[in-house]
Amino acid sequence: MLCLRLMSDTAEAEDMTQETFIKASQAIKSFRHEALLSTWLYRIATNLCKNRIGYLKRRQQNSHDHLASLEAKTGDLWQRRAESVVSHDQPEAAAESKEAQEMIIQALDSLPEKQKMALTLRDIQGLSYAEIADITGSSLGTVKSRIHQGRLLLVKVYQALLNGEGRRDD
Repeated sequence: MLCLRLMSDTAEAEDMTQETFIKASQAIKSFRHEALLSTWLYRIATNLCKNRIGYLKRRQQNSHDHLASLEAKTGDLWQRRAESVVSHDQPEAAAESKEAQEMIIQALDSLPEKQKMALTLRDIQGLSYAEIADITGSSLGTVKSRIHQGRLLLVKVYQALLNGEGRRDD
């Protein structure tokens, strides 16, 4: 799920997930048990995704149009929350909820990579600030700042999308 959130393409996310477990299996003997195994795996995954995103950007192959594939393949957290709240007897409310979650995903995808990563790890993966600091190699203050600034920007972008500014025509 983390790689799927960080990468622009489902196939790339699948490759990064597979690569994460390959790297982890190759390096398991060097695991020092100073952190949780999950934290160590998240760090491998985020580093691989960050490197791949940089590579793709340099090659100008990074398309940010992966909204449909995210919804289709992830069982997205927001989608599950929206479906649990909205009854199937309310099709108009369900349509509005789906549109809102698409705009949230679009807003999240528009954030700078470091803020997107911090928010994904905190708000979607549910990791603590300390775990995020360990995974990203950043200080605790930096993580808190990225999350705070990311949330502010997310709200701003989401509100702009609600007002019809910058919508994608998929």
